[in-house]
Amino acid sequence: MQNQAIEQRLRDRPSDEATWDSYAAWLTQTGDVRGTLIQLERSRQQTPNGTAQRRELDEQIQQLTSNTASWTPKVPTGTILGWQHGFVVDITLTLDASTADTLRQILRDPQSRLLHSLRLQTERKPDEGEEEEEWDEESLSKLPEPTLMEPARALASLDLSPLRALSFPYCLIGAEGVRAILHSPQLGKLKSLDLRYCYLGDEGAQVIAQAAVLSELESLRLQRNGLTPRGFCSLADSPNLHALRLLDLRYNAPKTKGIEALASSPVTRTLQTLLLHRKETTKAGARALATSPHLPLCLRRFWSAQ
Repeated sequence: MQNQAIEQRLRDRPSDEATWDSYAAWLTQTGDVRGTLIQLERSRQQTPNGTAQRRELDEQIQQLTSNTASWTPKVPTGTILGWQHGFVVDITLTLDASTADTLRQILRDPQSRLLHSLRLQTERKPDEGEEEEEWDEESLSKLPEPTLMEPARALASLDLSPLRALSFPYCLIGAEGVRAILHSPQLGKLKSLDLRYCYLGDEGAQVIAQAAVLSELESLRLQRNGLTPRGFCSLADSPNLHALRLLDLRYNAPKTKGIEALASSPVTRTLQTLLLHRKETTKAGARALATSPHLPLCLRRFWSAQ
């Protein structure tokens, strides 16, 4: 038995305390002790440390959570689970040829019903000094091969509609891997997308810019993707990226043209955080950001001081 309407709201807004209270009442009616757990943990948040009441709440919570086996979806060894009020809300898996089959089983498991965040990882890490390496024309024409494109494509066949956050840090999935996922009819409206160090190139930036499923996206991380002015212009011209609060574009090669396109774009209107390295931003680019007709005042002031 599930309360799908409340569960959808919790996936959309996992910090909504009123919805958690409603869910706790419903769980209690159905005999699920996590209803009590939610109430205890909510009370604990409002109780000062060191008090007798806080210690009592800690003991009660410890008793309820001493055995979470029945609350845990079946996952492979090494899977990292993130919990909230006794429910798995985020999962970290290794991206390989078996990931799609594994994730299909996880998504079907009733204990994954509040899952809203998925992180796909790889053993690849930045080479020593890679973050400090500056782009040149030769390096931009020789981006790493997308070795994980096929595992990424396989994910597009799954029902990913519950997910609101998707992350592929350091995964070489390529522009076509991103295209398959973002164009999947079974992908829901994402709030967060992390593609740092994926080396997607300008083609990948264009795919992201044109993805209608990103109309509610609030956080986009694209560090170290080999983006040139063309990629920056694609993002700036996007008809979809109008809810962004965080945009991370460090370790790319925007040059003046790319920064000016971004500064003149309404895509920046809702930003609270814009991350660009000063050494990758020309003086003319910094002036464009400081005088942007769309960038919020606090960010314009920051670039005025550069």
